Amino acid sequence: SIDRLRIRGIRAFSPNRAENIKFDKPLTLIVGPNGSGKTTIIECLKMACTGDLPPNCKSGQAFINDPTLHDQAEVKAQIRLKFTSLVGRPVMCIRSFSLTQKATKKEYKAFESALHTLDSAGNKMVMSYKCADLNKLVPEMMGVSQAVLESVIFVHQEDSCWPLAEDKVLKDRFDSIFASTQFTKALDEINKLKKSKKNEEKVLNAEFGELEEKLRSVNALREQKEAAERSLEAVSQLISTRRDEMEGLCSSLAPLHATRAAKAQLRSRESNLEAEHRHAAVLRADSKKRLITVYSRELTETTDQIHASRDQLGGTDASLRDEINKLEVARTTAERDAHSIESEREEARRNLSRLEAATDTMRAVEKDTDALLGVLGRKYDLGTAAGRG
Repeated sequence: SIDRLRIRGIRAFSPNRAENIKFDKPLTLIVGPNGSGKTTIIECLKMACTGDLPPNCKSGQAFINDPTLHDQAEVKAQIRLKFTSLVGRPVMCIRSFSLTQKATKKEYKAFESALHTLDSAGNKMVMSYKCADLNKLVPEMMGVSQAVLESVIFVHQEDSCWPLAEDKVLKDRFDSIFASTQFTKALDEINKLKKSKKNEEKVLNAEFGELEEKLRSVNALREQKEAAERSLEAVSQLISTRRDEMEGLCSSLAPLHATRAAKAQLRSRESNLEAEHRHAAVLRADSKKRLITVYSRELTETTDQIHASRDQLGGTDASLRDEINKLEVARTTAERDAHSIESEREEARRNLSRLEAATDTMRAVEKDTDALLGVLGRKYDLGTAAGRG
């Protein structure tokens, strides 16, 4: 609400004395003869609130008291308006002007305006503003739009017939009073924003669909990776098992090598026994031939000589028989050892065949494992050496 107005040097008001006007509540009537300044009060209220000059004032030259009337080169004028803001704080708006008489013309100036008020703590604040800034700030602090102040509350008597103006002017005036233009602009902005948000929503939905597809792909790849890791673990366990089996087979090769060496020794012994057997057979044949040669002719030896020969041949025959018996025993032992060695050799061959089959299987498993590790390494960027270890 407006509390006080102080005027100095505006139109008929003297520049040498300030006039104070107090506005009572709820209503203040301004009464006076023509030319007493009633309209000037309204013009000063409008100037203080909106910064607009009244019509037909020659760009402000007719708004300030004429300096020639006071034999002065310059007249300084000021308007002070005290009102209560929308939040209940007192505010003083000060606007200062000057009119200077030049050689051929008059020069009007509006100085920087000031605003006195209180902050939230109750401390006095003095702020300087440019006129354009203050023209927007004062209506906001009063809680009334500038259009309502200009066209309704502080309307000049020369503009009071604006409701009878032509349609376009009347529409523009009503639009400014009711802020319909701003409302229309706000609606347009809302529609533009809504359209923009819909486009953003479409883009986000498309991106969301792509992200869902990527998420499904990632989940599928994660499942494949987990399956591959499980397969890799199983292959690693299989490799470990096969290595243990190979170590067991390698440890079982030592007895086989010993058996092979024993078999070689038995073969050598068998060869020696066969050679001795052949030698004994030759000796036997020679003895038989000698006997045939001796007993195929007439005996000329005496009985003692024959008995001596018999004793000698008997001893030789006994020694030969003993040798033959020894050879027979040795041959039987050799045959039994050869049979045992042959059995051991067959068992060694079977073990060797199983070992070779296990080795081939192990090599195939290692080959498949290396291939699988290579695929997994390329697919998941894994270290194949670390995976096998």
